Amino acid sequence: MTASKISVKDLIKILEKKRKKGKNQYIIFDIDDTIIDTTKRKEEVYKRIKSNNKLPDLFPDEFRTSYNIIELLKNKNFDENSLIKANNNFLKYFLSNEYLKYDSQFPGVEKVIYKLSGIGFKIIYLTGRHYDMFEGTMESFKMNNIPIDNENIELVMKKDFYLSDIDFKKNFINNFDKKNNIICIIDNDSETCNELGLLVNDDTLIIKFNSTQKDSIKFNGFHLNNWN
Repeated sequence: MTASKISVKDLIKILEKKRKKGKNQYIIFDIDDTIIDTTKRKEEVYKRIKSNNKLPDLFPDEFRTSYNIIELLKNKNFDENSLIKANNNFLKYFLSNEYLKYDSQFPGVEKVIYKLSGIGFKIIYLTGRHYDMFEGTMESFKMNNIPIDNENIELVMKKDFYLSDIDFKKNFINNFDKKNNIICIIDNDSETCNELGLLVNDDTLIIKFNSTQKDSIKFNGFHLNNWN
């Protein structure tokens, strides 16, 4: 399959046709940079660590391009050890409850999730956030009107901090007893889309939401640019 764009309207139409009444069917959403825009969180954390790590100024739009700051700073004449130290400091605050207040929803995603839940799909938020971020995540969801208080919606978080996000998600899919009932997976990371796509049925929709991205890895499948 070659990479191709898909609109929210067309995605919903396809999912409506796949809906089977009386059967539990699941749609899996990633959180960070898929339904939640973390740009402002990254910017505020960077401000906090900037002086202690002697980091350069960055333009606001640069925070949209990468999940971590290694890629942001790799062309700024930093040695590897300094980059790793700065990134570890960055992640300490980025992956904490304190800075989740800066998150915002991508416009339109709330309506899409309500729509899909309303026609009977079970929604699973599958996130690499550690369980220590549960309280802040729930507060952030409520602040941003992301559906969560619903019997058809479940939040699944990582309990092993040192397990990579992709391995955590692969383990979840492999151990999910309703794996054959996963209808769609939506994630912003190409590698995750590629790897999870190998674990589910051939007709499961794998959608890459285009936000932050590792330039070195490509996903040949459906690409979603926005939620409107």
